[in-house]
Amino acid sequence: MTICRVSFLAALLGAAGCAQAPAPVAPRVWTVADLQALAASGQTAVAAGGSLPGGIPLERILAADGTLVERPSLADTYGASYVTTEVWVGYPQVWVQPMYVPVSGWVNDVPTVIADAAGGWKPVFSVGASSGFYSPFWQAIYFDAPAGTTADTYTSTKQILDAGLPLHEGAGWTIPIVPADLAWTNPAAVAGTGWVDGAAVTTLNFGKRLFTWNPDDNVVDELPLFVFVMRDAQGNLVAPNFRTVAGTGPVGSGGPVPPKAGTQPLYSSYWRLYTVEVPPTAGVFADAALAAQMAAAGLPAPPAVDPAVVAMNPGIVGRVAIHPACFDDPQQIDPQNGSCTYFDSQSAIERGVGAWAIQRTDVTVTCPFVSYQDTQQIVPVL
Repeated sequence: MTICRVSFLAALLGAAGCAQAPAPVAPRVWTVADLQALAASGQTAVAAGGSLPGGIPLERILAADGTLVERPSLADTYGASYVTTEVWVGYPQVWVQPMYVPVSGWVNDVPTVIADAAGGWKPVFSVGASSGFYSPFWQAIYFDAPAGTTADTYTSTKQILDAGLPLHEGAGWTIPIVPADLAWTNPAAVAGTGWVDGAAVTTLNFGKRLFTWNPDDNVVDELPLFVFVMRDAQGNLVAPNFRTVAGTGPVGSGGPVPPKAGTQPLYSSYWRLYTVEVPPTAGVFADAALAAQMAAAGLPAPPAVDPAVVAMNPGIVGRVAIHPACFDDPQQIDPQNGSCTYFDSQSAIERGVGAWAIQRTDVTVTCPFVSYQDTQQIVPVL
């Protein structure tokens, strides 16, 4: 088995040599620990100064107590939500990395993983969170461990490779390395631990099959996450706190049906942010808080809606309607049963705006989804 990695510097130089665009921002990746430190320092946004207007406000990633925010989104016309665990700016690509998992045997080609006393995995990760090559996208490399091996016997990739143990390639897993004191109670991921170069690390396991990659160069495939932008009175683009929209295929593909595990969609966990300029004839369904944020940013006021109607429909707040006149009839605003049509899927966006209005940014993110279809909780595929 051969596991290849592409030089990050070479990839950057190659990308720069083929483009006539302005010089890119300095490449940087922020992990959960980095984002917490930025928030504690008083910084209010991450990835600002690039091609995403204003960057990503940290309040949309972290709560005041440092826990991860479930950010409302839209997927296939329904309400959904995700958390953000990594942010990259200026990276043309990220790579899947190997994580090594000890097994005691195989049953019908299914590995019997050597677990700790609580039944949890303790993978050995090849790259730590402080590395510029780090990503939370791992290919499981199972290794046949000698008799008597425990979950704590092998704690570094050097130990495993030096031992010359048989290796078996497995599926891709989304497992961010997170601070040890990060509070997590959401069943969409399993808290656990692992090893990097002999040191214990804390992890969140969001499950397998949440991304794909090119086997020739191990580059993780990115999908679009659409962020709405509007122009202020000076003509500058601003990204208000509207619901983002998850894509299910490359830009221009129309949004194919995502793969599923049973009845549960397997939305991607690695995204390229794309801005979508809201057409002047469209309008957002806004509550008082969102309307105030838009006013403070110098944006046009959203369509007026009876506050009582807004209060009865919190799940619609932040959706952009293609023809907001439908807000006048409370019976028609329901996304599934009313006459209002929204930019609530990749296909709706690509049908409803010109290609020029959809712009690629230099920001990518790890955003595993934790809910879908308005109320359904994501269950990790383990």
